[in-house]
Amino acid sequence: MAIKKVTLSQLESSIVKENFMVHRTTTVCFLDLDTGYTSVGVSACMNPEDFDKELGQQIARQNAVNNLWPLEGYARMKMQCLKEIIGDPDEDEAEFEAYTETGAGL
Repeated sequence: MAIKKVTLSQLESSIVKENFMVHRTTTVCFLDLDTGYTSVGVSACMNPEDFDKELGQQIARQNAVNNLWPLEGYARMKMQCLKEIIGDPDEDEAEFEAYTETGAGL
């Protein structure tokens, strides 16, 4: 069974809240996800005269989203591995849930 491709819309749909913090010429973006995880992205401007708050937020947010790609890829590969070890959860949901609740597979 092939692992399904991760899409930007899937990553974006997992974001439930975003916050920004600006200190001098550095902008930090916090993306809270539906899983409870927070992804952090940062942008910085070398010259205070060139600082643009909106651009800093845009770059920091993009960096926070970019941090999600490898995490989501890992999660999908792990899920595929679990399916191969204990079977597809759609076929035997109780066994799958018991295995993952113990934390053995996560």
